Amino acid sequence: METVTKVLNISAAVGGYGAFRVVWGLIILGGGLKDQTAPDIKQGIGEIAGGALIVLAAVIILSIKFQ
Repeated sequence: METVTKVLNISAAVGGYGAFRVVWGLIILGGGLKDQTAPDIKQGIGEIAGGALIVLAAVIILSIKFQ
């Protein structure tokens, strides 16, 4: 059961990293929209999507019920 606890702790940390990536993507996207630069807009959207997938994976792992 100790291994399960470690996995859940790591999953929570990974979820925090994903949330950071989403926020960073929003910052990049905002700068790209302000300056009207397509590469920054594209990078910001990619960061947001990637961060959201990381958060989703962490939530799915945390929702697994172990008996």
